[in-house]
Amino acid sequence: MSLDWSEVGTFSTPHNLELSSSTVKFRSGQGGTQTLDFYGNIPWEITGLPDWLTADTLRGTGEASVTLTCAANPSSTDERSAQFAVCAAEDDWDYSIPVAVYQVRALGLIYPDTLEVTFRCSEGVQTIPVASNVEDWTVSVAPLKKGEPTDWLSAVKTDDGKGVEISVVQNQELRREAYVVLKTNDSEKKITVIQKSVLDVSPMNIDFPSRGDRIKISVDTESQFDVINQADWLTVESVSENGFTLKAPPNLSVARRAVVKVVMTGQPNVFLQRELTVFQADPYNGHAFVDLGLPSGLLWATCNVGASSPEDYGDYFAWGETKKKDIYSWDMYDYFISGDTIGNSDSYIKFSKYNFSDSRILDMEDDAAQANWGGIWRMPTREEVEEICYNCTWQWTKRGDHHGYTVTSKSNGKSIFLPAAGYRYIKSLFDADIDGYYWTNTQITSVKYIAHILFFENEPSHCWYSTMANRNIGLSVRPVCPGGFCTTAPSSTP
Repeated sequence: MSLDWSEVGTFSTPHNLELSSSTVKFRSGQGGTQTLDFYGNIPWEITGLPDWLTADTLRGTGEASVTLTCAANPSSTDERSAQFAVCAAEDDWDYSIPVAVYQVRALGLIYPDTLEVTFRCSEGVQTIPVASNVEDWTVSVAPLKKGEPTDWLSAVKTDDGKGVEISVVQNQELRREAYVVLKTNDSEKKITVIQKSVLDVSPMNIDFPSRGDRIKISVDTESQFDVINQADWLTVESVSENGFTLKAPPNLSVARRAVVKVVMTGQPNVFLQRELTVFQADPYNGHAFVDLGLPSGLLWATCNVGASSPEDYGDYFAWGETKKKDIYSWDMYDYFISGDTIGNSDSYIKFSKYNFSDSRILDMEDDAAQANWGGIWRMPTREEVEEICYNCTWQWTKRGDHHGYTVTSKSNGKSIFLPAAGYRYIKSLFDADIDGYYWTNTQITSVKYIAHILFFENEPSHCWYSTMANRNIGLSVRPVCPGGFCTTAPSSTP
């Protein structure tokens, strides 16, 4: 039997009109813009806009993006709200979508946008424009640090009430800083005022990381200057009329400190100098380690990240995350975007990072050992976990209240203790005091949601360096760092 299409009639596309949101919020009391997206296939129009809200278009057809512009809220105490409608503009379809719009209260002071003002060493005056929706705002001077003098600085409202006049007296001493404070009954703005000196050097306190670095030192003076450096671990580079660069190599020893002097030389009979304090941390940041005599020279820390003793479990981390948390699941994993059920099809899983298209090794910024301990600490690689398995003996034992393995070097007899801290999934802790799970920094080559771990258990007594775990679960982290640095840094043998 054939179908007679004349009996069926014709098909028509159904009416459709939707919005990206039914609520629009302006989070600035000074107004701004928001975009509202339209989806549909019919003509539409916007009706009932409040007088403080405008749209770049009020009518259209089908899909569009409409920009809503909100005026400044005149009230410094009250939020305001309204409702408008997006309606179908076809006679044969009566349909409208209500849209709620909110705006936070206005601050008493709208600006200054300039929140830092700089003067040279001579006396001077600068006027900063100020806009406010209230008249009774005040201006005062406050120290940057408690007890510092502010008698060199003054600030007053301009006669028309639309600005603040800031004045400084001549400065023959070091650079000085203070606040000019603008206040209403419900808001406050601070302007930082800086006055340079005849010989102005910045910064004067320098902290180098243990890995070494270069730091630019700015020198502002109308005279010539010399740089005196007596520290053999510091290098002065690129000296010019605007300053110079200090270079520190990696620190292979304990924390060290030096003083670098900048001396003004261009004015006869005038002696003026500035002393820079330079510090560089030790590469271990005070954390203890053990040299197990491994072929690579790698040093293993005595404690897990977050632990106060070798037997403490410490904190748990998802792979590539640097902070402990309450829930360990895919939904709460920092890099998980979307995908089918994990394990069904790797090609459908999307991560924001470590998708094989970037890297299989964690960047240092995503390394829990580096992020929490700093210095030269990091998580071990898969190969370094293999090294400790083959070059040490593993004995199941109990230390304090926890079971785990004493891992003893075959070459020098030194050892570390790895507690069987179990793992965290969702909100629960599993296998504590039974098994140990420790992250490496290495993703496996075949499946992007899995990374290599060090795993051990009591029965049978063994460790596995090639075992793997899903990236979202919470595991322990035992930091490592390269050898060949300082033999006098903090170390111990459990």
